[in-house]
This record gives sequence, structure tokens and C-alpha cells, in this order.
Amino acid sequence: TLIITEREKRPAFDIFTYKLFFNSMNSKHLKTLYTSGALLDNLYSRDYQKIFLDHNIKW
Repeated sequence: TLIITEREKRPAFDIFTYKLFFNSMNSKHLKTLYTSGALLDNLYSRDYQKIFLDHNIKW
């Protein structure tokens, strides 16, 4: 089950954030990056929440 949040009501994030997200997937610090407030504020779609769940990363 995907987590539904207020983030879903916001507009889609821009391509820079999209690239930052996927580029950070290979980072050894990805868990820290994903759980930082600044990055989380830009990752609010269901698809991205699914990626978090698939990688067992907690909100």
C-alpha cells in the first residue's frame, strides 16, 4: 500500500530534481539523502513513494 500525503497535491517536480533523485540512487549515502527534509520536499508522487518502498527506505 502506498502512502498518501499532502505532497501528491503539489505540481510535478522539475527535471533537475528528477535527475538528482536518480543520480543519488548510486550514492553510498542514499538513505541519508532520501530522508533529508530538503530532498523529501521534492519527492512527493506515488511513483517515488513506491521507489522508496522498493528500496526499503523509511520516510
